[in-house]
Amino acid sequence: MLTAGEARAKRLEGCDTLAWSSHGPYIDDINLASYVVSLNTFAYELFAESVTIRRRDSLLKEARSFAEFGSQSTFERLRAIYMEHFRFGTAFELQFKASLILNGNVVHEIDGKLPAYEELSAAQKTRPVRISEMQQISGFRYDSEARHLVFPGLSERSLSFGILKRSAYKAELGKTEQIYKVAEKYQKLRNHIHLPGDLVPGRDYKLSHIKEELELLITFINADIVHTTNDLVQKHSLPQRNMLRPI
Repeated sequence: MLTAGEARAKRLEGCDTLAWSSHGPYIDDINLASYVVSLNTFAYELFAESVTIRRRDSLLKEARSFAEFGSQSTFERLRAIYMEHFRFGTAFELQFKASLILNGNVVHEIDGKLPAYEELSAAQKTRPVRISEMQQISGFRYDSEARHLVFPGLSERSLSFGILKRSAYKAELGKTEQIYKVAEKYQKLRNHIHLPGDLVPGRDYKLSHIKEELELLITFINADIVHTTNDLVQKHSLPQRNMLRPI
């Protein structure tokens, strides 16, 4: 297959179209920055929409947890709790993947069925694989039949959260141990949405026990999401509408 550059030089149809839009960050620095901003923004919105964050002042003032806020209906109360878990678990996963990409790592699964990528696929299960390692084998190629660009060796699936918990990934992410514990807790709680029912153990709903966690979350959101995103917007002259307001 032709390289992306060769396809563009010939102005072939689809020479600027990706087979998977999620592979955009592997094109160049500006696309990488835009993708990180996008992931961080989604994470920010999920956190900001949560009852814990959105109504934190009222919760603290009235000495109530989010689980006690709102409707007295058991069903609606459970629904609110599961949605809170979903928002937090998903937001953490998005931000962690944004951090990996920003550090120059691949966040999509490498196809070990292809001989050229077998070694990197095995390595990815224990450590982050650099984008540059993939590019040493091949950059984007032009698929003349499908008329779009492909990044050989990468699937459309992103890494699971289970992979992100491994020691080499945690070292690369550089988050505090407290953040890892909170993120892992919400990942487990999020998975209960598949089989909803009674309240599950894993979160203490007493206000005295979530106040410290709330402060930790706000610090994380403002430092890892807001500050990082706004720096990227300024550095790469991205649209100002992508700027985020501290919580």
